[in-house]
Amino acid sequence: MTTESSSGAPGGPQGPLQGLLGGPQGDFKGGPPPSGAPEGAPGRPPEGPPGGPPGEAPAAEAATQGAPQGPPEEPSQGPPQEASSQGPPTQGGPPEGAPGGPPSPGGPPEGPPEGPPTVEDEMEHSAEQERRMRSLFAADAAALAADPAAAAAAAAAAAEVVAAGASEEAARAAAAAAAAAAAAAAAKGHVCEFRLFRINKEIYYVSNLEERLPLLGAKTINQLCKTIVVENTKHAGESGPEDRLNSRYYLVVLQSKDKLNGERVKDLIKAENAKVGRQLGNKRLNFNFCSSFEGLTGFKRNGVGPLGSKKEIPVILSKPLLSLFPLSLFLGGGAPDLKLQINLLDLIRITNPIIGVVC
Repeated sequence: MTTESSSGAPGGPQGPLQGLLGGPQGDFKGGPPPSGAPEGAPGRPPEGPPGGPPGEAPAAEAATQGAPQGPPEEPSQGPPQEASSQGPPTQGGPPEGAPGGPPSPGGPPEGPPEGPPTVEDEMEHSAEQERRMRSLFAADAAALAADPAAAAAAAAAAAEVVAAGASEEAARAAAAAAAAAAAAAAAKGHVCEFRLFRINKEIYYVSNLEERLPLLGAKTINQLCKTIVVENTKHAGESGPEDRLNSRYYLVVLQSKDKLNGERVKDLIKAENAKVGRQLGNKRLNFNFCSSFEGLTGFKRNGVGPLGSKKEIPVILSKPLLSLFPLSLFLGGGAPDLKLQINLLDLIRITNPIIGVVC
């Protein structure tokens, strides 16, 4: 396969590439093509009448991310959010439905309530997320080409991070090889290795982790990852990428087989702040799953990933991923039917993550 470039040295927790749209396609260099993974539009959901009683807006999609560990379904995140129902009648007129008076002009529009997303809605969302992701990598490619020396240095720095954190000899050897490859790339410039592709979600999400391997072209379940949006519910404000050590929200990347532990996330953030002489106590830290992640990131359930979020959010990377071999991992690509395969070194280079134990 071919490779395609992405961004230069990280410019913040997730770089300045987060909100871009449109861009060229990239393939993962040297990775096996996904077998049994038909590409195409997302599957059609069951048809039927819209839910909810008349005059009441339907419940919003149950978009939560939970903390599953290797179930057929991807993590969900919090309870469904009820959409607001009809507002009060316009002042000065009789209530809607009252005998002897016309409907108030300030009331809700007449007609049946909206139903669940249609196939066309899902396809449009998936296409938009694909454009966003491809544009992100196109901007990254341009940045790499503009300053090859800085790009190679950033790739080598990412390789050093992996080598320092790897817990197994085999992983250290792989990281050393990656560092050598990054150094060799300095002469011709670094190229980001990634592959953005579609899966058949009707098959994928009822399959266990082992069964998903041929659908993705992965070699081991250790390469299969999930991203969970967490919120510090005791945070005083909205700080994010400008203060990556004390953000209200984080995108936590961990292996699909693992379960996220909010207390471990809290301990990690406390420790990282202590390194810079700042004390954050328990009264200011409480990490839970973010129930409003869809509006925050633009991702739907099963599509959450560390790249392409609407809001720039710092990334936390689970430390066991540093011992990953092969060095490529599979993540949500922004929509339920989109998956991203990316080299671990490039993910570290682009997102500049906080790395630690979160499980």
